[in-house]
Amino acid sequence: MKLLQNLEARLRALTPAQASALLLAENVVTIFAGAVAAGHGLVRAFGHGRVAPEPKPIAPAKVLFTASMIVLNTAVTHAGWWLWRNGAVRSAWVPAGARSSMCWYCC
Repeated sequence: MKLLQNLEARLRALTPAQASALLLAENVVTIFAGAVAAGHGLVRAFGHGRVAPEPKPIAPAKVLFTASMIVLNTAVTHAGWWLWRNGAVRSAWVPAGARSSMCWYCC
């Protein structure tokens, strides 16, 4: 629990520019790279017999769509960080049986 409290203090101390950079990196790594890695894993696991034709090359419009989704998701995450940092969204530790869990709520 001390680790999460330390993380919470560090996140609260970030400037908006630092938060934007961190949240953009988080979205690129977890969402984009995670989806690509999961797709690659599925192809490797079940790619022994093709059931559809070969995919077409990636169109520039799809690259633009993907980049815009990452930027929009980062903007929403940044808004949530800002609301949390300014007290509109709070976090609390809630006992749940043998474990504690983080609970987010609006005030």
